[in-house]
Amino acid sequence: MPGLPSVQSSTQGWASVGSMWSTSLNEAWLPEWKVGSTGGFTVPCSPSSSGYIFSSSGDGTTGSGNGFYALGRAVRVVQGASTIYGPVATASVAAGVTTVGLSSSLATAALSTATAFTSVAVGTESGHSLAGSSGLGATKFHREDGTWAPPTGGGDFYNFLTNPGFEVWQRGAGAFTADGAYTADRWLMDEVGTDTLSVTREGTTKSTNSLYSLAAVFVLGNGAGATQIYQQLSINVNDENHQLLGQAISARIAVRTATATAARVFIATDGTGGTTNYSGYHTGGSTFENLDVTNITVPSDATYVRVGVAFAASATVYMDNASFAISATAPTYKGLARSEEWGRCQRYYETHGESSADAVGNFPSLMWYTADTADHVLNVPFNTPKAVAPTVTKNGTWQTAGVGAQPTVGQGAKNGYSLVGTGTANGNFVARPNSADDTVTAESNP
Repeated sequence: MPGLPSVQSSTQGWASVGSMWSTSLNEAWLPEWKVGSTGGFTVPCSPSSSGYIFSSSGDGTTGSGNGFYALGRAVRVVQGASTIYGPVATASVAAGVTTVGLSSSLATAALSTATAFTSVAVGTESGHSLAGSSGLGATKFHREDGTWAPPTGGGDFYNFLTNPGFEVWQRGAGAFTADGAYTADRWLMDEVGTDTLSVTREGTTKSTNSLYSLAAVFVLGNGAGATQIYQQLSINVNDENHQLLGQAISARIAVRTATATAARVFIATDGTGGTTNYSGYHTGGSTFENLDVTNITVPSDATYVRVGVAFAASATVYMDNASFAISATAPTYKGLARSEEWGRCQRYYETHGESSADAVGNFPSLMWYTADTADHVLNVPFNTPKAVAPTVTKNGTWQTAGVGAQPTVGQGAKNGYSLVGTGTANGNFVARPNSADDTVTAESNP
């Protein structure tokens, strides 16, 4: 019998019903039990010769509609010390036995074919669950129109993207036109053939919950739909993003344009079997549409994943509210706290000086009295340690006073850099930024 059993014939079982209801509702998992021949409850399920198939003598449905093993419903199987999660991919009934097949691509592991089941349960919804949540190891699932189904978006996903809302533009508001240029932090232009792009920060045409969107004016040449704006997540460079290997991933980006079939979202990977997968095109309806790419498996030897928008027809296209997660379904965008957003962005790019977002006075400044012509060094820490050793550049002509020349950058490391000033004679020396182009930039792109 699926779910909480009828136990009129078992006083031993009857005493347990209240606690089982409480456990099921609090844990958000509904166990499969049936009354044993001597009272109490047993698990009416057993493994088969396949690592993803088991049989149940307690369920009498075909797996469709509201069946206990409805297609897409999450299952948790405990075999001794092992716990396996996976959604129902197939379910059929014959002679009172339901044969259940878990998805081999989404299950967290294969079932043991020789170990008895300690318990079997399916995902349910309770006061402790959140509608729309997912993840095979989660205890939160949702119901649609009275039937059980996998989530269609939302939930507690970790967004792997940096600057997913296009809110941070440390390099300025644009226009950016050069092939290979970064625009909004971490979002890169890739112009193919004679195609052209002009990218700017947009403060009017944007999602309701955004400060800015990315506006791209695209002119089609001979690029044949290959020009892109994307973010690359490098894998295993300094132990980055290794969590993605072998996982099912999905992406969603809010896109707006007035031109049909001009833009679509993509996920691309390298590695064995790696390829580029696309969403459908934007309809051209001049509204933001969520374009999704779902359930793509990252090859186990991949070195990168790219997420972005590809351009196939001349148009002005807006990008906003991007999400990318380990999930078989498209994740709903949730904006980052400002502190987290800046922390992620400055891990890859940081500016100091008069034009930086955190400029205070004339930072960083070198001031000393020199009695010789030796080098004098100022060590400057970064706000956020960098992903890899950065390229550090001193820009502009800084204000100097006294004896000495323009400062130079000494060493750049993940945690900071040094500014070097060289005196030319005995006396006081000052060097400091005093105009918008007087900056130090650190670029760290794994």
